[in-house]
Amino acid sequence: MLVAFRCTGSPSALAEISAHYQTSGRLKIPLVTMHTTGDPIVPYWHETLYLGKVLAGNSGLLHTNIPIFRYGHCNFKASEALAGFALLVLKASGMELLEVLNLLPDFETREEFLSLWEKHLR
Repeated sequence: MLVAFRCTGSPSALAEISAHYQTSGRLKIPLVTMHTTGDPIVPYWHETLYLGKVLAGNSGLLHTNIPIFRYGHCNFKASEALAGFALLVLKASGMELLEVLNLLPDFETREEFLSLWEKHLR
């Protein structure tokens, strides 16, 4: 038999979380986030909450979210993860798109990256 019960966090633990483990949205360097829209564990609407913090922190130009329209928690294709990383490299380093494309391993991955670039990243 499974028994469910409720418990509460200790006040000192909750204070520690509040003081040291909350995001501010005030970015100092570029940030690229990816999230599956059908994530059953961490709902996609968490991205919109974070976007609100980013906009309130005047950091909108440093943040890029890439929505992945798929079910599952972090259910990304390798090409999607590479595209997110490549975008971060572009934003953080000032590299040109062609330089990043040359870092990708094969033609198929380059094509998928360019497709994502046209849809979400441009």
